[in-house]
Amino acid sequence: MRVVCEAPRPVSSPRLSLLLDAGSALINTARKRRTPDDATAVSGIVREGPLRCGREQAARFAAFVGWTGDGLPPTWPYALLTHLHFSLVNDARFPFPPLGLIHKRETIEVFTPLAPGAWRMRCELRSITEVERGHELSITSELSVDGALVWRSTTLAFRRSPSPVAAAPPKTRPPPPSLEGAERWALPDGYGRRYAALSNNVDPIHMSRWSARLMGHRRALMHGMWLGARGLSAMGVASAPLRVELRFLSPVYLPAEVAFVKTAEGFGLYSPDGEKAHLLASVGRPAP
Repeated sequence: MRVVCEAPRPVSSPRLSLLLDAGSALINTARKRRTPDDATAVSGIVREGPLRCGREQAARFAAFVGWTGDGLPPTWPYALLTHLHFSLVNDARFPFPPLGLIHKRETIEVFTPLAPGAWRMRCELRSITEVERGHELSITSELSVDGALVWRSTTLAFRRSPSPVAAAPPKTRPPPPSLEGAERWALPDGYGRRYAALSNNVDPIHMSRWSARLMGHRRALMHGMWLGARGLSAMGVASAPLRVELRFLSPVYLPAEVAFVKTAEGFGLYSPDGEKAHLLASVGRPAP
C-alpha cells in the first residue's frame, strides 16, 4: 500500500513542512500572548492534501502499537495528519498560541476498512467555545479514499485562560477499579521519541525531560494517541466499522507503568495502584 502526507504548501516532504510549521509555532506562541475577545467567532480554517506513506512505515506503526488485527490500525490516519493540524493552528486567523493546547478528547469513526488508493485528508476548525477556565476547540478531520469518505476524527482541545481564575471545585472521581488480572505495560523513557518518529508529532512535551520542562512539565509525557492505539490493540477490536471515543484525563510521565483494564464500555488505563485514571475509552460502532 502507498499512502503520503503532503503539506498544503509546495514543499518536498511532510517532515520539512512540519519543521517549517514548528519554527512558526515558536514565533507565533511568543507573539500571541493574549486571547482576543472574539476568539469564539473564529471557525472554518481548513487544511487539506493527499496522504502517502509506505508499507514499511505502516508496519512499524502497527508493531509499535501492538496491532495484530486485519488491515491497518484505526488510529493510523491520525498519525499521518500531524502536519495538517500543525499548519492549521499556525494560520494567522487562529486566535491562540499554537503551543500549549491540551488534547482532551478524540473521537474516531472508521466506516470501511482502510485500503490502498488515493488518500486525501481534510482538516477543519469547526468551532471555539468559551468554557470554564478557558476555551475548547473542535477540529474535524476526514479521510477520503478514491473520493469516498472512509474515516473521520473529531479532536477536542483545550486552551487554558492566561488570566487568573478562581480555583475550580474538586472533581468527583469514580472509585478505583479492581486491577486483578489487569495487564501491566512498562513504558521506557524513549517511547515518546519513538512514537514521534512514526507520527511526526514532535511536540516538545513528548521528546525529552529537558524539552518537557521548557513547556512546564517535570518529565516527558507519553502521547495519548499511542495509549489509545495500544488499548485498541489489546482489546482485539475489528478495524471497521468502528467508533471509539478516547478521553485523556491525566498525563503519563515517562518512564512509567500503566495498568490496562477492560470495561463494559471499552477500556481504561490507570496508574499502577489504580488511583489515577489516565485514559478512558468507549468502543462501539459508528452511527448509521
